[in-house]
Amino acid sequence: MFLLHKAVKQEKGHGYLRKTKFGLLSGIILTTALGSLFLNGIVSADEQPNSSTPPNAAQTPPSETVVQSEYETSTTHTVKETELKAKVEEVKALGVKVTETPTENVGVANSSSEVTHLRTTAEEKVDSQIRDLESAKAEQEQVKADRTKIDEFKNTLINANYIKVKARLVSQVNSRDIDEDVSKEASVSPITSSSGEIRYLKANKLELTDSQGLYNAVSKPTTEEVTETFIKVPDRIGITDKYATNRVNIGYPARIVELTPNTVYSYTITPRSDSVLSSIYGIGSIETTAKFEYTLPEETKLYATFSSKPVETHVIIKNLTRRAENHTDFIGYTRTYTYKDKQGNIIPIKDLYAKFLDVQGFQGKGVITSSDIPKSKLSEFELRSAGADYTYRQETSLLGENTISQKEYIASKVVPNKRNQFTPRIVYASNIQRVELTDTEKAINGVSRTFHTVTYTEVQNKGLVTQKFVNEQGVEIAPSVKSELKEVGSEVSLTHPTDLDFENKRYTFKEQDKQDITEIVKGETVITYVYKQKYENNLPPVETETKIPITTTYVEDKTIDYGKEIVESNGSEGKIVTTTPKIVNELDGTVTDGKPTEKETPMVPKVVKVGTKPKVVETTTPYTTRYVEDNTKDKDYREVTKSGKSGKTTTTITYTLDPNTGAVTPNEPTTITEEAVEEVITVGTKPTVVETTTPYTTRYVEDNTKDKDYQEVTRPGKAGKTTTTTTYTLDPNTGAVTSNEPTTITEESVEEVITVGTKPTVVETTIPYTTRYVEDNTKDKDYQEVTRPGKAGKTTTTTTYTLNPNTGAVTPNEPTTITEEAVEEVITVGTKPKVEAPKVETP
Repeated sequence: MFLLHKAVKQEKGHGYLRKTKFGLLSGIILTTALGSLFLNGIVSADEQPNSSTPPNAAQTPPSETVVQSEYETSTTHTVKETELKAKVEEVKALGVKVTETPTENVGVANSSSEVTHLRTTAEEKVDSQIRDLESAKAEQEQVKADRTKIDEFKNTLINANYIKVKARLVSQVNSRDIDEDVSKEASVSPITSSSGEIRYLKANKLELTDSQGLYNAVSKPTTEEVTETFIKVPDRIGITDKYATNRVNIGYPARIVELTPNTVYSYTITPRSDSVLSSIYGIGSIETTAKFEYTLPEETKLYATFSSKPVETHVIIKNLTRRAENHTDFIGYTRTYTYKDKQGNIIPIKDLYAKFLDVQGFQGKGVITSSDIPKSKLSEFELRSAGADYTYRQETSLLGENTISQKEYIASKVVPNKRNQFTPRIVYASNIQRVELTDTEKAINGVSRTFHTVTYTEVQNKGLVTQKFVNEQGVEIAPSVKSELKEVGSEVSLTHPTDLDFENKRYTFKEQDKQDITEIVKGETVITYVYKQKYENNLPPVETETKIPITTTYVEDKTIDYGKEIVESNGSEGKIVTTTPKIVNELDGTVTDGKPTEKETPMVPKVVKVGTKPKVVETTTPYTTRYVEDNTKDKDYREVTKSGKSGKTTTTITYTLDPNTGAVTPNEPTTITEEAVEEVITVGTKPTVVETTTPYTTRYVEDNTKDKDYQEVTRPGKAGKTTTTTTYTLDPNTGAVTSNEPTTITEESVEEVITVGTKPTVVETTIPYTTRYVEDNTKDKDYQEVTRPGKAGKTTTTTTYTLNPNTGAVTPNEPTTITEEAVEEVITVGTKPKVEAPKVETP
């Protein structure tokens, strides 16, 4: 075994086989062939392409290899995963919900052709998913458009401030009852009263379509017996064609109850199972109450009509001819509604309102749910048509959690020539306009897609060759040689040595149990080579090696810090190789030693650099500062007029190296001192001068020769001034500046004098004179003469003024008035009679 190992090692240095002229191999070359046996097989196999690997293997996507057995390996390849997941992230960013499902494996390939087919199949499946994901982008845009419509619907019918949820719900229920369900008569429970007594109008049929019919109705007596009356109402409350056709035109059954103030009347309405309210909206019953609040004369009676439809609760007023004390102009009419399902459970208001919106707006596909109805909308008080006139006022509120209370008002004023009144009122709400969505399910739940990675599996079958070397007795005479595990079909070239050495015996090849193979097959192929013994003098010499240990040399380096070592060269061991030849006795095969020879390889010492860089320590001596005064500079002025410089002491320590041991010894230190330079700082001590102004005062002097608004400065004022001077003292050691006692000089202010006019104001008002005419019958008719000239009078008003000498304000005093009366003018007018001579006619 020793000889065999040596031979294999030697083979690395040769790497070839050589025959002798006798057809034999030397000992070293013989064993070299054994070592290279498997190597030849490896080289041959590597030269052949892998038959199961596709030509573009460098582009193969991520794969996972699983070892099934020693001779079978399966590799699972994932195709186009990066492209697929990039598309997934792209549509996710747009809001599409993408769910990953389990990986799909399209099959197992056992050959290169199968690999190509499966890879193509897998890529087509991934491409199909990518196209499907791409199509989701357009769907998502449509979803956004649909959701915009939904949001507009919610804002219009739920969230807007003007939306009154409870009132709208009552209106919708009642409107569907008289529209879609108008011909489907619901059942009605007996009416109960909070007072315990109910009286019904005793009549089988009533025509309330005109005043005569109304008079006939209120003329009927009342009874405690439950009475159902068939009534007809005016066609002006037809509302819709359906209602007019099915109720107004032909009439309907009702119970007419005589009312008492503040009494609560209760009953339950059960819609038919085939009604819209029941089948579509799930309303099994409606528990309703009615309460009427009023103060009217004792002779005035009120009746209410109760039918299977809550909106048909109308009020009849009988004999309203005078006002009573505290007479109410309006009758408060309060209805409550509690909606229950077919099992008798109360339907929450928000659930029912959401149902109406969803059914009418979106065909009941679940677009609107109760979670869309804000709690604040349910609890808020709803008021419609608030104002002084309560005729169209409506107050809607919530009682408890799910009972709606709605109060309206009916006029009860005394109207001349209208003793009896019938006040039908029906509020109708049309169906909500339907919203057309492209895809309701996607608008609710969003666009969704699934994806999965696609793989295929490639199976690689492998095999190896084991070469065994035995003697004729079957004993192994050399270690078996195994090739590397290679793929099936890989080419292999096998060789075996002609001769082998084992336990100091020489063996030569005789036969083998099977032929050498040229291609790898699955599993292990074992070929046994049989050798027979042979004694030849061709054993290799035996080599022994004695090592020479490495020594260390230390070298000083003054660029490296003290105490630090750097290995410059690790050195190498020396050795002495002794070669002893082996001599084989060809007769009996015994082996003896020949004369040994020695070969020495010198040792190379290890070189270590040792740091002896001098250590330099610098100690700083701080400089001193001296302060110099400059009284031409301001107090806060400071300037370095001579820069200071710190001194320093430099201490240097050098080292000595022992080259044999590497020990480093410090030498006596040397010291150099550099003195510090004093710093000089000039400090300003210029005195500080502060001037404080003293404002002058003003005195006002009266001048009654000047007009009231006249003002003139007759002596200008001048402000006074106080000058304070502060000097400073400098401490030359610390630089501190200390203020000395300030000195003060004061200059007095000069008073300002302003002359103000206070001349009295005189206003004269003329009094016109009057004229008197005096008759003089001694003067001719046209004679006029001023016998006393007239003279106008006048009123003189004088206002004097008082001056405030401090503020200059001029205040008017109480005016004085002197009146000079007017003198009447007298005019004499002639009124002497005129005498005419008789007219003499000439013949």
